[in-house]
Amino acid sequence: MTVFILAAGKGTRLGSLTDSLPKALVPLGETVMLDALIKRLARFGVTNIILNAHHAADKLARHVREASYPAPVTVVEETSLLGTGGAIRNAAPYFPQGEPVLVHNVDILSDIDLDALWKAHADADALVTLAVNRRETDRPILVTDDMRFAGKAAWIPENEHGAFRKVGYTGIQVISPGVLRFFHTGAYDVFECYRHVLEGGETIAVHDIGDAFWIDLGTVENLRKGIKWLESTRRSIA
Repeated sequence: MTVFILAAGKGTRLGSLTDSLPKALVPLGETVMLDALIKRLARFGVTNIILNAHHAADKLARHVREASYPAPVTVVEETSLLGTGGAIRNAAPYFPQGEPVLVHNVDILSDIDLDALWKAHADADALVTLAVNRRETDRPILVTDDMRFAGKAAWIPENEHGAFRKVGYTGIQVISPGVLRFFHTGAYDVFECYRHVLEGGETIAVHDIGDAFWIDLGTVENLRKGIKWLESTRRSIA
């Protein structure tokens, strides 16, 4: 399994914690976000890791060089922020040919069963499978009863929302090589690309993670919650 970790963002919601640090190196208990995520990924047999870097990229690259990881790590530096869509397009030359890739935001902490997500993607015959959960969010996506992505709620008239379920995207997805033809160079959000995928008649599946623990560590409050969860579950991530 190859994973692409989205780690280039400035982490502005974390305030002074990222003034001189990349978000990926923000402390998380006795470790840092990136190392905690990589250790978790290793449990699912990840054999190849690619991550993007922009803010304080030199510090992130040095950390990766000096760390001991269970799989090789390639750092793809962005001279300017490319957004989630542009980042995938920029890193695509490093993806293995003909194989799906797991895409994971560096600031997501969870106990999602990634094997189940990977299998769901294989079974769905879709270009993309988005991991989702049922939560309140100001950026919901709409899905059909047969677990297909219908679009962002903002794309569809509100009086038509009743035909769909509203869910939250978790920042974790699996993409197949065929979807890359919809990506272009430049800076943009990946969902702009996925709008074109739907317009092209292709399928984007969703995988409901159910009651799995999930938290976005992008704020100081959630960072504290994430550390408490790790401590309460006695997970060894150092």
